[in-house]
Formats: sequence, structure tokens, C-alpha cells
Amino acid sequence: MFILQVSVIERPSSIEVLRHTGKTIGTFLTANEGDHLHLSCIVTGGHPRPNVWWTLNNRTHEIIVDGNAEDIGHNKIKNSLMLPRLTPQDHQSTISCHASHNKTAILTHTATLLLNTAPQSVSIGGLPRPMHAGNRYKAWCETTGSRPAPILRWSLKKVDRLQIDIGEEDLSKRNVSKSWIEININHTHHNATLICKAFNTELPKRSVTNTSVFDVHFMPKLHLALGKMLKPGSIKEGMDVYFHCSVTANPQVYKVTWYHNEEEVRNNRGSGVIVSNEHLVLQGITRKWSGSYVCKASNVVGDAVSDTLSITVQYAPICATSPNTVYRAALGEEITLLCRVHSYPENVTFSWTFMNALTEVKREEIVE
Repeated sequence: MFILQVSVIERPSSIEVLRHTGKTIGTFLTANEGDHLHLSCIVTGGHPRPNVWWTLNNRTHEIIVDGNAEDIGHNKIKNSLMLPRLTPQDHQSTISCHASHNKTAILTHTATLLLNTAPQSVSIGGLPRPMHAGNRYKAWCETTGSRPAPILRWSLKKVDRLQIDIGEEDLSKRNVSKSWIEININHTHHNATLICKAFNTELPKRSVTNTSVFDVHFMPKLHLALGKMLKPGSIKEGMDVYFHCSVTANPQVYKVTWYHNEEEVRNNRGSGVIVSNEHLVLQGITRKWSGSYVCKASNVVGDAVSDTLSITVQYAPICATSPNTVYRAALGEEITLLCRVHSYPENVTFSWTFMNALTEVKREEIVE
């Protein structure tokens, strides 16, 4: 008697791959650079229990032999895969889960890994050194490594000013890797910092930044003022008067010239006139120094002249005519005497004194 034993092999009915969250994965799997990827392969049916294993990039990554799979009930078994810390090189990898009783009848689920990656670098270009105030310049910012295409954000930080955003572009909308910006340059942009920041909306905390510091050439900017504690309307003869010409320029000025009533003021220490670049000192000032003052500064870009500063020097009255004039009159004749003076301010108090050999009479009155 012969006994024939027949073994019936039942193929698995389905296979699916899930993320650790329980979400089913289709033909594409999206993840972020740096993630730890946890996957589960669920195989339903099959008798006897099938072998389940994974392959990565069509190379055998890990083979799960019988007994290593986890029976989760309801005629289902599970095999898990963990890929630690995904890198940009993992982009477009294929991850496959296989179930079979032999190598010729395989049930497979394959997913392609699409990896979101942060920008790797960012650079700024297009700006000459130096730039010149009054011109318009176009700068570009280029980034590499980001997937999907990143957002580029432009900012500007002037000296002693808050940083402000001046532009933003989503490169994914134009499928490019560069953003351009145009800037009208003036003297306040000297030493300002142009900033370009690239970031991926999927990985917003992993941004990269580059900067460019402006070198702007411009004509001197001048501000003329009296020294501290001095006011244009309270300068009196005999005082020492100081002028300061504040100069902002790039490149530096090579010459500062002073003018009084459109005539150049030259250094003459013997006369109390001291010219020292941005400073002018008038020692023991006299009324001849009343009038308008300007300073002029020159650099390789050009010459600039300050606004006018005017002063009037106050001085005591002095006779406009000879003080020793002799008037002759007959006895009993009435005469009129005229006293003319120069002074500033012009409201003057006159005192008259009549003297002869025997008497002296004084009378004081205010005369217009």
C-alpha cells in the first residue's frame, strides 16, 4: 500500500507597507532628511506561513527568515524595518517588502523614497566692489541642495539700524535656483550687510545664510556747527570761537577748506586763526569775523560744501567820527551836537558830559 501525502501551498493574499503612524504607503514615500524611518510590512494569508524580507535599492538589505516574522493574528504577519538618520543620498531609493514560499512566486510592494532635504549652501553675487552712491545694482542669491526648491529671503542691515526684510521669492514657482534683487545705493548703505537666507518649508529650522558687506564710495557729507556752549547770537568780541565740520566720506577726505564770506580762511596762529582740518578756531574774535562760514571737503569722488553758518559778533560802541571835534559858537548861541557810534546790538545808552575849566556837568539819556 502506498500513501500519498499532498501538501497544499496557499499564496499570501495581500501585502502592504505602513509607517509607524499606521498610514499606508503607496508607490511613493516622503520623508525628511535626518528622520529615522520606521516601516512595517503586513502580509495577509499564506499557508504555510510565508517568508517575509526587505530589499533596498534592489540589493538585499535584510532577509527575515521563518520565525523572525511577528504573528499579529487574523492570519497576518508583520516584519519591521528601521532606516536610521536618512541622508540626501537616500533620495529616490526603492524600498521593497517581499513575501513568498519560494523565490519564484513572490508577492512584492515597492515604494520610492522622496526625501525633503535642507539647503546645503547659499551664495551672493553680482555686486561690484566698490559701489557708487546714486547707482542701481542687481544682486543674485543662489542655493543648492534643497528639495523641494526653497524660499530665498533677502534682508538688509544698515549700520546702527534694525535688520529689515526687503524681498522674498519661492523658487519652486519658477523652477530656478537663483533669486535677483535690485537696490538703489546711497551713502547710508556703506558698511551695510545684505543677507540672503534659504530655507525649505518642510524643514524651516534648517536654514542657511550668506552675507555681503557693501563698500560704497560717495562724496563727503558735511555738517557745520559751532563748538559746544556757543550760540550764533551770543558771541562777543574777545571770545574764543570754535567751529567743527563733521565729515562722513568714503574714501576718506584728503582736504578740508574753510571759507568766511566766500574767502578762504588760512592758518595764521599769530593772528589767532587756527585751521586744523575739520576744526577752525578764532581766538579773541573781533567784529570783522562776523558773517557767513562754510567748510568744503574733497575726496576722490568729488567736492562737497556744507550749509552756511552765520554769526554776528557783538561789540561795544565806538565813535563813528573823530571824538576830538571842535565846535565854535558865540556866547548865548544854541548849538546841536551829534554823536554817531557803531555797535552791535544797536540799542545804545548815551551819556553826555559838559566840561570847562571851572565846572563839570553830566546828563544821561537814551537816544535812538
